[in-house]
Amino acid sequence: MELKGPGEKTMSGGDHRGFSAKVKAAVDQVRDYARCLRDPINSRVIEEAFGYLPDESNLAVLIGRVPRNDAEREVFERRQSELNVKIITYDEILQ
Repeated sequence: MELKGPGEKTMSGGDHRGFSAKVKAAVDQVRDYARCLRDPINSRVIEEAFGYLPDESNLAVLIGRVPRNDAEREVFERRQSELNVKIITYDEILQ
């Protein structure tokens, strides 16, 4: 999981709405973390430190707030369904 601030923007503007650059960078970051876990050199160190290496990882980014209007929420949900990384907002945590 990568943590970003609650004030970070989650959606971009324009004709082709989608996740903001900050969200995309955080998604890339957690994907890089997952890739590093699978590197044989790193996996050996992780297994020695924790006693096991998980078979799978759930990737997530905690960032920003839920979009305020229905159109943006719809785009947010559609873009979320296209990712293998869960985007969690601070609003979800506070609920």
